[in-house]
Amino acid sequence: MTSKAFTAPSLQNKKSLLLCILCLFWNLGLVQSTINSTLPSPPESSSSDSSIVTLTTRYDKQNNSNNNQSLSANLNLYPNHAGLIPFEEDCIAHVTHMIGDDGPRTQLMCTVDGIFYLLPTVSEEWIQEQTVLGELISDETVMILPGDAMLNPRTYEIFFNSEPPSLWNHEMEERERRRKLRRLAITGTKTVLVVRVQATDATTTSTAAQLGNFVFGDDGSTLNLKVQTGACSHNQVTINKATARTGSTTSIANGIVTIPVSIATSAGETTMINTITTNIKIEFGVSAVSDLADYAMYCFPPGTMATDAVAYAVLNGFLSFYNDEACTYPSAQIHEIGHNYNMGHSSDSAQEYGDKSGLMGFSYKYTDIPYMCFK
Repeated sequence: MTSKAFTAPSLQNKKSLLLCILCLFWNLGLVQSTINSTLPSPPESSSSDSSIVTLTTRYDKQNNSNNNQSLSANLNLYPNHAGLIPFEEDCIAHVTHMIGDDGPRTQLMCTVDGIFYLLPTVSEEWIQEQTVLGELISDETVMILPGDAMLNPRTYEIFFNSEPPSLWNHEMEERERRRKLRRLAITGTKTVLVVRVQATDATTTSTAAQLGNFVFGDDGSTLNLKVQTGACSHNQVTINKATARTGSTTSIANGIVTIPVSIATSAGETTMINTITTNIKIEFGVSAVSDLADYAMYCFPPGTMATDAVAYAVLNGFLSFYNDEACTYPSAQIHEIGHNYNMGHSSDSAQEYGDKSGLMGFSYKYTDIPYMCFK
């Protein structure tokens, strides 16, 4: 057997080897580029479409970060946006009006099988415009979301960066849609369920007894949701407590129920809403919270909402949400239930909440004043 001496590669072979190495690195870069191009990009604001706005989350506000930053700039502050998945369901539109120290805020939400989703990239201008046109009817209009809609399954937020949602109103004629915009007469007896919430890190501050006093006047007080609704409607509307009912682990008593949830307040408002709703339905064996009462007030534990937020409600719906002690403010109660009645804001020419002559304008953080009505 003969051995073969090692021969150094020629210059030509060295060039060929170097070229192959360069090709390998180039191909790896191309593969990485291809992989990156297939991953969903965070939604960005569109300057050409007024219906899409630069996204800032409520968590940014709580952390006092710049509210003009885009989602991509906030990913480090809000890591829950990782793992977006396509959202292909049609859903029912819900317009919400929030009271806050920094002024009013209108949001668009939607539901699928009773689960709420927040659409933070839709502008207030588009919501208001479509509402005025009669195309967007809260609690009734079906929304068909654009093809690039992406869901954050942890926060129940849906993002998209293309055209706004398509709106479908069950083929109602224009006259019928216009009729839906008018404030419908609310008369008769309406039941209210007040929900205290026990999260893993905090519980609604007011006790069940205290909420009974502030909402229903159990202590004989003369300013609360029940008394003032009767006075303002000339006794055409009577507020009663939700019917007493025993659940698997808790009960509705005197119109109040305490619902435990296995999440912390930092989970966010929409996640909190859905968890409360799901737990109520399981607890009492109902298909919807509206099976228990005409209206439901969710009194969030402290820390669930931004510190400057007071309350908000679903327009033309049955749910309203309160930042802890705001559940005890009669003006906030009446204002938010007014939105459930399909009432908008009472404003002056300069400011949406500028009208202080009625409770659909400015709201007050007091439990004993003011004695005012809708305007």
